[in-house]
Amino acid sequence: MIVAFSRVLFATFLTLWVIAFANPFVWPDSWTAHPEEATPGGVFYTWDRGNPRTFNPFVSKEANVVMDLSDNGARLLRKGPNSSRWLPYAAEKYSVSDDGRTIEMILRRDLRWSDGTPITSRDYLFRYQAITDPTVGTDALESWFVAGEPIQLEAPDPYTLRFALPMPDRLAFEVIAGLLPAPSHLLEQPYLEGGAEALLSMWDTSIDPNATVWSGPFVPVQYLANERIVFARNPWFGVWNVDPRGISLPYLDSISVALLSSEASALTLFVAGDLDFYVPRDLDEIAFIRAEVDRRPDIDLVENAGLPIGSNQIFFNWNKASEPFKQALFRSVLFRRAMSHLTDRQAIIELVYGGAGVAQWTSVYPAYEEWLNPGTPRYPYDPEKAAELLEKLGFRQKNADGILVDDEGKALSFFLGTNAASDKNLQIAQLFADAAREIGVEVIPQPLEVNSMISRLLTEGMDRPFDAILVGTFGAASTWPFDVNATTCNGFLHIYNRSGDCLDPVEAQIAALQRQGRLTLDDAHAREIAAEIQMHEAEAQLVLYMPTPRLAFAWNTRIGGYHPNDLMNVALGPGQIELTFVREKF
Repeated sequence: MIVAFSRVLFATFLTLWVIAFANPFVWPDSWTAHPEEATPGGVFYTWDRGNPRTFNPFVSKEANVVMDLSDNGARLLRKGPNSSRWLPYAAEKYSVSDDGRTIEMILRRDLRWSDGTPITSRDYLFRYQAITDPTVGTDALESWFVAGEPIQLEAPDPYTLRFALPMPDRLAFEVIAGLLPAPSHLLEQPYLEGGAEALLSMWDTSIDPNATVWSGPFVPVQYLANERIVFARNPWFGVWNVDPRGISLPYLDSISVALLSSEASALTLFVAGDLDFYVPRDLDEIAFIRAEVDRRPDIDLVENAGLPIGSNQIFFNWNKASEPFKQALFRSVLFRRAMSHLTDRQAIIELVYGGAGVAQWTSVYPAYEEWLNPGTPRYPYDPEKAAELLEKLGFRQKNADGILVDDEGKALSFFLGTNAASDKNLQIAQLFADAAREIGVEVIPQPLEVNSMISRLLTEGMDRPFDAILVGTFGAASTWPFDVNATTCNGFLHIYNRSGDCLDPVEAQIAALQRQGRLTLDDAHAREIAAEIQMHEAEAQLVLYMPTPRLAFAWNTRIGGYHPNDLMNVALGPGQIELTFVREKF
């Protein structure tokens, strides 16, 4: 599975200054273990769960191998694995005004789309205009607003981008640095003529991948549903990305991505030598791979590589107008606290992750230890307390099937959907269901095809088609660890309530604190605000956070280009796909 490598850190600037690097961007040898071995060519074999929903970057809202390899290319700034310093990337240089509210980027002249068309400021401006259009509904919308006011962008010439912030913002560089271009020469006219509907109808999975264009290091050239996606090197990417010897990047000729139904299938293929990379999910898998390492020399394994910037979470659907009984239940803080008391986190750590995991209690990922508030209330596994809370809601007796019912005889029963392709999520859902059944709560695990699950989650309005969903989310900045799209009531990741309005005062409180923290440049004050947000999250139990597994990485030794072990981290993962190379070509 492709690991998302690119994470960024925020910096505060008090005076006007400029950083510039000569063309092209040179990837340092220090980012790679054994860079002297790197040579061009070869095929990298990896995997992904199921089929992509789309090839359209404006539609994609989930982890998607196409977006990881093809769209995630000409971001304006980046950082390396060994520094928090911003590096000009697609932007050759940038400057920041004295008041920190104007940021100007000067693009490299040699940026090209995979079809050879120049990438200009118009492509970035088009992307910005589409993602800040509420009718398009991208997952980045809320990030571009500071206290309700938009970050403005203008393109005075083909190579200049000028961002105007309404006020100083902790996340300004986090947002701006990651802006990617979109091919205006192909997608802008349909958008101008037909609006969001026309734009979102482009590039579905029925399109010939060769008819799409990208800025990233690889481009899709073959898609066989339920079988594989093949990516080829983007030759134009190598014009402005080179190693210190001047060799164009990426090194690889192509990447073959097997579309698999489960992690177990991927592990089987990895140890058979048919896949080059695998992320062990628990101590049992690590032990299994370690035994393979002892038996054969062609596997490398790195253990204890930290915690991911992501976790599994259970969201209860607050928008069930057609089932008012369930809607009232899911909106009840007593119910959600009871469900937290029925979540045996230690059992999940032991049985699902083989002991290699840590509990998570708020939206702040355990990897960001400096932001955690250890004083937040917790509702650990305690079936008796769960039963007491449910009794307060009127569930005092059981029916003939042993299910708790209220005074009107309505049974405490709901479906818990999750990704059918994730063995671990299915295990977590079953453990939760088993614990709940012990006190008379019927939780029915519901395996869902991933695209079906995502479609349900993304439904908006007052009547959405699911009860509860167990799903993984990822991504947050180390400079402000709350995702604006999750904390605002109309945000893309505000999954439990997508009515567009706050339905509980605590939602509005958290949204206000999120805005306040984002505007606070003083780190100590920001941490105080973060602690208060976590108090509200924990008390309300808006989301049930599952334990986070510890990371490990394994790969076939014919593959090189990974970071030195001491540079592997939770933010960037084991390496950069641009620097990955094949020692043995076949």
